[in-house]
Amino acid sequence: MKAERELELDPATGNWKSAFTFSSEWSGKRVSLLLEARDNRGNPGRSAEQQRPLASIAAKRFPVAKVVPVASGGGPAPESMRLVRGNASEDGPYLFRGQPDAVENRGFTRDGISTPFSTGRLRAMSIEYRPGDIEDFYLDAHEVSIGQYLAFVQASDGYGAPECWPSRSPGSADRRVELTTRLEAALQAGQTDVPVTGVDLLEASAYAAWVSKRLPSVVEFEYAVRGGTRHYRSWSGARNGLLLSGNVYFNAGAGGRPGKREFGGDVTPEGIWCLSGNVAEWTATPTYFDEATALDKLYQFTHFRIESLRPWESPKSSVAGQFYAGGGCFDSRSADFFRIEELAVGERRANVGFRCALSGGEAEARAREADPGRFRLEFAEQ
Repeated sequence: MKAERELELDPATGNWKSAFTFSSEWSGKRVSLLLEARDNRGNPGRSAEQQRPLASIAAKRFPVAKVVPVASGGGPAPESMRLVRGNASEDGPYLFRGQPDAVENRGFTRDGISTPFSTGRLRAMSIEYRPGDIEDFYLDAHEVSIGQYLAFVQASDGYGAPECWPSRSPGSADRRVELTTRLEAALQAGQTDVPVTGVDLLEASAYAAWVSKRLPSVVEFEYAVRGGTRHYRSWSGARNGLLLSGNVYFNAGAGGRPGKREFGGDVTPEGIWCLSGNVAEWTATPTYFDEATALDKLYQFTHFRIESLRPWESPKSSVAGQFYAGGGCFDSRSADFFRIEELAVGERRANVGFRCALSGGEAEARAREADPGRFRLEFAEQ
């Protein structure tokens, strides 16, 4: 495909600009941008003087085009999403929960992580995902904010609507009033770009359903923190010598509370913020083992390899009593990839929030079927 656009001069900034629109089939494709000078008759510039100013930016390459799902209807401004590449055949297998301690500790030291805080949990559950097992998926660029969640609570088709809840049983009217009062007070106190906390798993899942998304699995969450097989980093922003200390909001101590949804260097190359710090985040993966299966190694392998990656496909998820929350938080002592907690379904913590996810295939199918205003294609360098 070849598309041509004329550039327009912005008199306010002195910059030239233009816009391109691509169909969803371009998601994941490589594109290049070539700038060419033309005279007022449309003829390409010929002289060295005309070509020289463009030489340094000719054929600029944007490696990844991505479809960004957009929530429809009234309510909050839609949270933009970022594409996370799965482990394609050229990337090799992905080892969920990490390599042997000696190997991981070298990376921890390199990235400025204090290893005693990072290796407390045994790696007995390490599972290898073969190339192609982890498909492309999207994650919200930020944690869901107080304002976004308040819009859900107040919407007529939101918190009180049975269709948003897996059990078709919404939260109580009293709880809705309680949430409204607390979240409105937080916004009045200036917490306009702070993640919502103090919501349980079902309340987080109901919001995700309201915006036509879902919660990420614990495998997807860790995979995004680590950057998949290609990077296998120890925390989400680890790159080019950037240390964890000072770049992640964690270990704040007494009096700490959630901070703004963008902090320091806690951002992945894809543009996903605060996976390692600020608040821990609910995932869709249950932690259950009942007595009948506690010693069944085959079941455990199946659970961690398949159900941990795609828990929404398992009917057992609907009856699970505990789920994983991933990532460090403002009052935790660790902020590396290995940080996860097991929380009861109904727990509501001041240091736990959430963000939403969407499978890559589903996002792109929606882009083909939906109105152009619901999905857009963005470009980002990776």
